[in-house]
Amino acid sequence: EKWWFYLSGGIVGGIALLAALFPGLFDDFLKDYELEAIQQPGYGELFAGIAEARRAIFTADAWRSFVIVALGFVALWLLREKKLGSTVAMVALVVILIGDMYPVNKRYLNSGNFVTAARKTNPFPMTEADRYILQDKDMNYRVLNAAAGPTLAASFNEPRTSYYHKSVGGYHAAKLRRYQDLIEHQLMNANPAVLNMLNTRYIIQPLENGKETVVRNPGALGNAWFVSEVKWVDNADAEMEAITDFDPSFTAVVDRKFKNEIGEKIIPPVAGDTIYETAYKPDELTYRYQSRNGGLAVFSEIYFPWGWQVTVDGKPVDMARVNYVLRAVNLPAGDHEVIFRFDPQSVHTTEAVAYVSLFLILGAFVVVGLGAWKKRNDLSVED
Repeated sequence: EKWWFYLSGGIVGGIALLAALFPGLFDDFLKDYELEAIQQPGYGELFAGIAEARRAIFTADAWRSFVIVALGFVALWLLREKKLGSTVAMVALVVILIGDMYPVNKRYLNSGNFVTAARKTNPFPMTEADRYILQDKDMNYRVLNAAAGPTLAASFNEPRTSYYHKSVGGYHAAKLRRYQDLIEHQLMNANPAVLNMLNTRYIIQPLENGKETVVRNPGALGNAWFVSEVKWVDNADAEMEAITDFDPSFTAVVDRKFKNEIGEKIIPPVAGDTIYETAYKPDELTYRYQSRNGGLAVFSEIYFPWGWQVTVDGKPVDMARVNYVLRAVNLPAGDHEVIFRFDPQSVHTTEAVAYVSLFLILGAFVVVGLGAWKKRNDLSVED
């Protein structure tokens, strides 16, 4: 009915116009914590400016929405009244939609997002320090760039080191909270024990005149090692305190909640016990070890139990957290292969749902197609 046409246009356009004329009806443009902060001396003017900026953005978008709705309504009205052909009306609607989408999309993808090919292919030119480190062809070790800025804190807020190396520092907006704790309490102080347990083989250090030098850390413990004893602690705070001053090659600091995974008795390694990494992929780490009596192996990888599966010769085993952030497994005696594989069940569930959905969609198309084909044949027979 005609009145539905006018009602729908009036409601949508009316809401947009109301928002443009009276933005305060829809929001006060400040969060609850900002409203509380206004009461503090010196913050009133700051948050008043923030609220005004947000109101201006809201009002501008409301006016833009009103204009788009009005133009679309006019185009559809002219089509309904047969004053425009369907092709012209369609072209008009497409132009209106592009006029709406283009400026909004430019907010998120604009000329500032495009760079020259040279910058894209080589965003961080290689330094002499990088070349020196990359001569080491071992598959898995870490680098600390202490020359990234005026203080060591800069090492944990820069991306270039990670472009060429596995960085102890580096920046990511979604750091693990536990690793961020380690940065703030241990790595900012360049705790040598923690650097060693993180297999920090190379440290880039600053020289005068902006130059750099590379120091090899002889204490780096490698990708995995057996420990001789466990120091049990009661909670995460005690665990952090314990790793401030300890020997990670000899001792593993463990929260008591992992007692079932670790076991009551730890067998110290003996001469000839070895463990080493044989293959590295981001989602699969493979190790080979030989141990006369078995023992507790610490792996220089961040503990993350969600999705990681651990096997010894294909048989599942338990993984524990030690030294606040690392993985550990109590291994049996003998010559065996250990594999850490990231294989979360949620991925398999999602895949199953996706395949079932695809099957149902294809089935629906087949049913509809067969129905249309049968109807056409029935009509042909009647003719």
